[in-house]
Amino acid sequence: VRGSTSQLSRDELAMAICRVLDSDKPGEEIAGDLLDLVGDSAFETVQDVMSHRKELVDAIHHGFLALKSEKNGYKYSITYAKLWYSGYGHYPPTPTAQLKPGEKLIEIKELDDFAQAAFHGYKSLNRIQSRIFQTVYYTNENILVCAPTGAGKTNIAMISILHEIGQHFKDGYLHKDEFKIVYVAPMKALAAEVTSAFSNRLSPLNMTVRELTGDMQLSKKELEETQMIVTTPEKWDVITRKSSDMSLSMLVKLLIIDEVHLLNDDRGPVIEALVARTLRQVESTQTMIRIVGLSATLPNYLEVAQFLRVNPEAGLFFFDSSYRPVPLAQQYIGISEQNFAARNELLNDICYKKVVDSLRQGHQAMVFVHSRKDTAKTAQKLVELGRKYDGLEVFKNDTHPQFNLIKREVVKSRNKDLVELFEYGIGVHHAGMLRTDRGLTERLFSDGLLKVLVCTATLAWGVNLPAHTVVIKGTQLYDPKAGGWRDLGMLDVMQIFGRAGRPQFDKSGEGIIITSHEKLAYYLRLLTSQLPIESQFITSLKDNLNAEVALGTVTNVKEACAWLGYTYLFIRMRLNPLAYGIGWDEVIADPSLSSKQRALVTDAARALDKAKMMRVETYNEMLRRHMNDSEVIDMVAHSSEFENIAVREEEQNELEMLVRSSCPLEIKGGPSNKHGKISILIQLYISRGWIDTFSLVSDAAYISASLARIMRALFEICLRRGWCEMSLFMLEYCKAVDRQIWPHQHPLRQFDKDISSEIYRKLEERGADLDRLQEMEEKDIGALIRYAHGGKLVRQYLGYFPWIQLSATVSPITRTVLKVDLLITPDFTWKDRFHGAAERWWILVEDSENDHIYHSELFTLTKRMARGEPQKLSFTVPIFEPHPPQYYIRAVSDSWLHAEAFYTISFQNLALPEAGTSHTELLDLKPLPLMSLGNSTYEALYKFSHFNPIQTQTFHVLYHSDNNVLLGAPTGSGKTISAELAMLRLFNTQPDMKVIYIAPLKAIVRERMNDWKKRLVSHLGKKMVEMTGDYTPDLMALLSADIIISTPEKWDGISRNWHSRSYVMKVGLMILDEIHLLGADRGPILEVIVSRMRYISSQTERAVRFVGLSTALANAGNLADWLGVGEIGLFNFKPSVRPVPLEVHIQGYPGKFYCPRMNSMNKPAYAAICTHSPTKPVLIFVSSRRQTRLTALDLIQFAASDEHPIQFLNMPEEALQMVLSQVTDQNLRHTLQFGIGLHHAGLNDKDRSLVEELFANNKIQVLVCTSTLAWGVNLPAHLVIIKGTEYYDGKAKRYVDFPITDILQMMGRAGRPQFDQHGKAVILVHEPKRASIKSFCTNHFQLREDAVHYLTWTYLFRRLTVNPAYYGLEGTGPEILSSYLSRLVQNTFEDLEDSGCIKMSDDSVEPMMLGSIASQYYLSYMTVSMFGSNIGPDTSLEVFLHILSAASEYDELPVRHNEPSCILLMGYVGYFYVETKSFEIRSGVGNGGFQLSEWSKGIVRSVVMSFQTVVWMLKMVEELWSGDPAADFCRSRRTGDTVIVLQKRQNDFGRFLELTEYGGGRRRSHVIIPQGRDGSGWHHCISQLRKLVKHVEQKGGAGRNVIPLPVQSQVVEQGGKTFAEVLVGEGQNKELEKRNEGGLGKADQNLGKRIVDPRNLAPAKSAPGITATEDLVGQAGMVMAKTVMEGNVTVLRDILISFKSEVERCLQQLELGQPFCQVGPDSNQSQRPLSIGECSKSFGPRDLGFGETLMDNRVAQHRTHRFGEVYHRRLRPRSVTHWRAKKAVVATAGLHQKLPVVNPVVSAAGDGSTASGEVVFPSGEGVLGSDTVSNSTMPQGGGPGLSTDAADVQIQGRTEGGAP
Repeated sequence: VRGSTSQLSRDELAMAICRVLDSDKPGEEIAGDLLDLVGDSAFETVQDVMSHRKELVDAIHHGFLALKSEKNGYKYSITYAKLWYSGYGHYPPTPTAQLKPGEKLIEIKELDDFAQAAFHGYKSLNRIQSRIFQTVYYTNENILVCAPTGAGKTNIAMISILHEIGQHFKDGYLHKDEFKIVYVAPMKALAAEVTSAFSNRLSPLNMTVRELTGDMQLSKKELEETQMIVTTPEKWDVITRKSSDMSLSMLVKLLIIDEVHLLNDDRGPVIEALVARTLRQVESTQTMIRIVGLSATLPNYLEVAQFLRVNPEAGLFFFDSSYRPVPLAQQYIGISEQNFAARNELLNDICYKKVVDSLRQGHQAMVFVHSRKDTAKTAQKLVELGRKYDGLEVFKNDTHPQFNLIKREVVKSRNKDLVELFEYGIGVHHAGMLRTDRGLTERLFSDGLLKVLVCTATLAWGVNLPAHTVVIKGTQLYDPKAGGWRDLGMLDVMQIFGRAGRPQFDKSGEGIIITSHEKLAYYLRLLTSQLPIESQFITSLKDNLNAEVALGTVTNVKEACAWLGYTYLFIRMRLNPLAYGIGWDEVIADPSLSSKQRALVTDAARALDKAKMMRVETYNEMLRRHMNDSEVIDMVAHSSEFENIAVREEEQNELEMLVRSSCPLEIKGGPSNKHGKISILIQLYISRGWIDTFSLVSDAAYISASLARIMRALFEICLRRGWCEMSLFMLEYCKAVDRQIWPHQHPLRQFDKDISSEIYRKLEERGADLDRLQEMEEKDIGALIRYAHGGKLVRQYLGYFPWIQLSATVSPITRTVLKVDLLITPDFTWKDRFHGAAERWWILVEDSENDHIYHSELFTLTKRMARGEPQKLSFTVPIFEPHPPQYYIRAVSDSWLHAEAFYTISFQNLALPEAGTSHTELLDLKPLPLMSLGNSTYEALYKFSHFNPIQTQTFHVLYHSDNNVLLGAPTGSGKTISAELAMLRLFNTQPDMKVIYIAPLKAIVRERMNDWKKRLVSHLGKKMVEMTGDYTPDLMALLSADIIISTPEKWDGISRNWHSRSYVMKVGLMILDEIHLLGADRGPILEVIVSRMRYISSQTERAVRFVGLSTALANAGNLADWLGVGEIGLFNFKPSVRPVPLEVHIQGYPGKFYCPRMNSMNKPAYAAICTHSPTKPVLIFVSSRRQTRLTALDLIQFAASDEHPIQFLNMPEEALQMVLSQVTDQNLRHTLQFGIGLHHAGLNDKDRSLVEELFANNKIQVLVCTSTLAWGVNLPAHLVIIKGTEYYDGKAKRYVDFPITDILQMMGRAGRPQFDQHGKAVILVHEPKRASIKSFCTNHFQLREDAVHYLTWTYLFRRLTVNPAYYGLEGTGPEILSSYLSRLVQNTFEDLEDSGCIKMSDDSVEPMMLGSIASQYYLSYMTVSMFGSNIGPDTSLEVFLHILSAASEYDELPVRHNEPSCILLMGYVGYFYVETKSFEIRSGVGNGGFQLSEWSKGIVRSVVMSFQTVVWMLKMVEELWSGDPAADFCRSRRTGDTVIVLQKRQNDFGRFLELTEYGGGRRRSHVIIPQGRDGSGWHHCISQLRKLVKHVEQKGGAGRNVIPLPVQSQVVEQGGKTFAEVLVGEGQNKELEKRNEGGLGKADQNLGKRIVDPRNLAPAKSAPGITATEDLVGQAGMVMAKTVMEGNVTVLRDILISFKSEVERCLQQLELGQPFCQVGPDSNQSQRPLSIGECSKSFGPRDLGFGETLMDNRVAQHRTHRFGEVYHRRLRPRSVTHWRAKKAVVATAGLHQKLPVVNPVVSAAGDGSTASGEVVFPSGEGVLGSDTVSNSTMPQGGGPGLSTDAADVQIQGRTEGGAP
């Protein structure tokens, strides 16, 4: 007390010490309390006091008695005993607490049935688990459990997981796609252990548990399939940081954080960031994520509970050390010796004594050391000391009964330490040992053959191997990150002490820690949980703030402060401000610490800003436009990630050696310099060098972990800065690091696992680069490397190297913008092993002269795309004057070194459009009043008093003259009213003439109809009709109409026959709205109708007035010229001349992927509303219906987190409820409650008009809509936000850019003429496209034109002279133009003639029937041509349907996201019933994306059969219907040489009847009648047949042929079009056979024509005379359809491959003339081979089945396919399997023998794939044995086709006997 530094007075201190000593806490806690009172310096005194505690407590009691007595008059003297001095403290174990009264253990049988499966082998939960059970299993409370190590916290996690699973069990089915569980374990070793434990225990529930750590990556697909992810804090932080993975974190419903006390550790900040992010997500999305924290005992558990949002009353559980399953005695030993050598001696000495003490009591001991080298050293030291003190006998284990047996096994090990130390009963264990040696050591220790195990801390984590005594020898360990020594962390110490005491055997355990003297107090408090855990968050505040800013969750200081409020730092800062550098004066001045919070955030933000938002400041100083290799490596070596790496003396020799052996680049500063050392280790990593020194190994591992990340970051920086040379250079180095190959090494080294290093070496020596090798033949390469076989190998792998070819067309749009259409053609063989599911390529457009990248995008090439058509990309790039000589387009692989292609765009002959653009100046005129109309009826049409400036300037020309007019003005400038002026002029001057108003979109037509109906029709009494695809008026309506509003297509169709349609000739005014769309896809039609109307006008000599309305145009002159507009009628105002000026803001967003990028734009959109238009109306344009919903929901969420959830709503509650009651759409009803409307084509008309009305009347402030609204509905707003400028093109299956016209139109909706001084538009765009959007929005719009395929010279001709380069012309000379036009005419005529639409003679052209039909019905010439060639006189209805669906008019129909692939077509025609199901197998189905293209015949064909057969069949089905439903049924009938068999079958689809006709050596027909539910199918069939029989009898049809009954045809969809041929009658059969003559020889067609899967078939009783194989063939179709439906193609693939090899073998035999068929065993004939000649004699070549093709072409046609060399042979599939022969064995050519009829070994994945890629074939003879065919007929069945897609899947077959 006297020497104490305490603030208390001596007496107070003495009393406090007495009170602590007298408390009933465990010993170690009392010691911690005493240290708190007297200070850490008095550690020894405290130890002394503790060791004499009993006497002292007695003395204290005695003293208290004396004090009481003194008051009563007695006096005692208190004597203090002299305390004993000791160097260490010993704490006896805290005894295990007894069960409290009423406390019972929960039995496992009390859990739900599904939950019991996870506790297999358990009888009951332990005490802790039983205590928490109610809360964890029956509530959703957040939980924090603090309990000692080994108390069964893992099961607590399991109970919470089972609770979560229980919530997703509905109707006895677990909905696995609704949730994810994330278990965050602190170390990778622990993650692996947890994964295996939970996988086993949750497997009965079919839950997938996977590990996601630095070592174990998961693909996107695997992540989707996984229900429980076990990960480390860092990995989960990385995943939730990326906005692209938001979808994953949104599914998380349970987050389990193990070892929460890590908050104190240097990894604590990661956990804080994770929890803060999760809590914010919970609050912002209002979804439930339960957090379960598991922790060791800690003193400030209340604060940790507050941080995890745990309710202390309900979810907080704290258990002290009395709950340890095995009580733990602890010893703390401090060594004060300063001399290093003496200290080590002492350390070893104490360690030896402690181990021997334990062994003498009959226990085992574990000694934990901190490096691999130290394990063996310590073990040898123990042996040495044993000899010295004669204590070796204690270690020996030779009395063990198994000693000699095990010794033989140990001697075999190559690890000499293991062998030598085994003699003494000591083992070593560390991660550097072989897996087998580690396993052996673990086994020996647990069996008691080793008494002492010296190991590293990894053992405590990874392997559950307890011992009675655990010794931690020293607490200093080397940390490469810190570049020096650090203390063993609390987590490791706890984990190691958790290994002390074996629950099954020991009553107690002992943990001994030997450390330095000054660390004793630290570890004592750490382990007695007296040390409050503090936050380490400040250390990584900048990084975490950067992550949140990048994620978009923090956008300003206020939000950053709010984010900080979710961290543990914030909670601790308020409770213990001094620890965080906050003085008491600050606390008093600012009790909530909000200003401190703000200061922390602003400092961090400033630091990030200074570092350009990049973590590594170094790069801003050192990164330059041009650098060489060694400079780049040196710059990376300067990264702040590596700043803690230190240079050590003992490493120098090895570093010098490594510089010579493994470093091709110069080392700046040499090995003795820190950065020099780092660059050596970087080069060593790429060179795959070898290191010996332990500290270098750990430094190198640390560097390599961050290297790839840093290189990618540098590449991104260079790309963003637009440096082309440096970007390519950095990308090379990214790939070099990933592949560990230097850019200067041979590219084929990337196949290092397959090609020997000898071959690379020779290729590099001889300088044979890829281009040279490509040109060489196999044998030349062999000669080059002097190894013939190597040539073949190199050639093969050259085929796998990813090459692509580029070609591009360039079209100038304006003088400053080029449109580039890039065609990418892959030119390599795709192999999943090398290329995975997709290859990514960077597409860069660079100007090498100025070293600048103008466009960059990442293009993903999938396996399916690589095999299909070339891929087309379109983008725009800027050009500048003076023009550079060329641009380069580069495609560079993201993962393969040297895989790149480039294309040059030359500007030598590029003719750009004219520069001059004449604009009409807006004159400063006084606005005209309405009275200028001079007609009160007309004046009543308008609500305003004066015309706007543009209308004023154009008024005279429009209203007082008949001149043609072209009016170009920005959207929103009142062009429609200008058009109405022209209409009023016509009504005045020529009331009998008609107005035709052409609008490009149906939406605009609808808008005009609604508007004019209210005004022109009602006020002026005019008649108006609408003509669109949805609505066609009758002739009378058209004749009487004054105003016709139409789409261009409709008017084009009608005006084609103008001679016979008088109303077309009565048009006096034609208004063309949005004429700038001439450049888009519908341009040709507009050109046609204008040209035609001008032609009609010239023929009828009646003037037609043209009024064109458009946005501001760059080439108005050409357009005016074409429309016949003179100088007087041309008005082309500047884009800036708007009635309401427009302010445009363009913001770029970098995300690579569309959906996450859209997601990241939601917050800025909300911020834009708050900034630019907090109370005025806002329109938000998005690309899809789904985006309207997602955007609205996010806006609601942001408004709610701002605590103004209904800020966008401007109507009272009652009115709102009334509106909501009328809304049918669920999503709309939800968003309207918050004042946000949705508008898209998916809403019904009523909902749409309701939303429009609410928005127009300002009842709701925000409207989120798709781009169609910009055209269709005139709803201006103060602020327009365009969220993303791309949309998903279903046809191209990717995202493409909006036409610029659409963007301008959307922007035009900003600004309301009556209310706003100015409008605002905010465009949120993908960063790379920002520049081009900016140039478009600021420049005027150059009318774009696509080449016109019709004979519309008019406008095209004008443009040819002005912008020749767009059309691929080099100049504008008369010869060039006339040859171009002649060529165009010629080609067009030839196309039309080929398609049968016209007939050409020498000088005249006449229309054919098809041409007239095409024109009349407005069909494409390709469609009628296709109809003409496919429709015949006897075409059946189904074929007709499929021909119809192939019409080119339907090409534009997109396949949208999530649209079902199965489409049902049903049609009834008389007694003929078709059901066609079509399936599309999308890419990536099954293993390897196997595709089926087509089957040439429907699986089940309808048949034409005789009437007698139908009558017989009716009788048979009636007999079956009345008989026993379970009995077998098979009947047959012979007519002439045909046998008809009707047989009952069963397979996975259920029971069915199959009717088969045999005759002429083949099976001719095949009808299936499904039983249906309760026999309904058969019953239906009977009624159908009865009707049919009755019908035919009435017609007197005994000799007729009829189609009998329901037919099912399942077919596969190819390329979006259904291909099905359900054939009726013989005519089609013949035609089809003719068409299929090519058979398998067709180049890239998949060859599955009729596919048999015998493995899925239930054996059926065969009909007499039909073999088992025939049975299989019969059922093939059904199974095939099912397999396709389930997408389970693996099974098919296996079969196809086995078939393929067999067919090839048979072919070879045929070609070689070898015996092929065997004659079956007969009473008078022995078995013998048949030659081909004999075969053909007895069967005839056609019956032999290989058709004429093979007979004629002995030399099989072959070609090199993309998958190595696959030989396609021209072979007709229908004939491979059967021959007609007298008593011939059906087992043909071993084909069926090799069919895998035995069920394959199915893998645990349950996906139908076979284990290890093997298919088990039946051994011995063919399955069919000697099953012979009676009589003369032999059925013919289709053999399976072969799939070229599967050709690269290698399958090893083995027989059941084991032979390969």
